[in-house]
Amino acid sequence: MVGRFFNCGQACLAIKRLYLFEKIYDQFVSKLLGKMEKLRVGNGMEQGVIVGPLHTAAQRDESGRAGE
Repeated sequence: MVGRFFNCGQACLAIKRLYLFEKIYDQFVSKLLGKMEKLRVGNGMEQGVIVGPLHTAAQRDESGRAGE
């Protein structure tokens, strides 16, 4: 999860795809979603906020396509 969300996903190492064996897929997705649900999105200057705004419109567009 850190590999994707570090620096709001705007790092050169940000993970774009995961390749999983079918037998671990459900368990992996369940655990990942559990961690993602704990992320607090908002103003990066506020206490407890983990994911802040993206830097540019181009990056917002790129991030919006990540689930395609």
